[in-house]
Amino acid sequence: MMIHTFIGTVFKQGNRCFIDIPFNVWEICGQKGNIAVEVTIQGCDFECRLIPKGDGFYYIPIKK
Repeated sequence: MMIHTFIGTVFKQGNRCFIDIPFNVWEICGQKGNIAVEVTIQGCDFECRLIPKGDGFYYIPIKK
């Protein structure tokens, strides 16, 4: 298991909310494609699949 910590901001696109991951996931994690992750935001834990935005950069989708 790899743990990566960063400070991000939630932004809205259409009717969905995301957090932009500020590093290239391919380079840091050595994984491409459909990536399942466990996320903790201010003590709230959830599982999701990252949303690719191209060239190794991804968004974390935020559910209500």
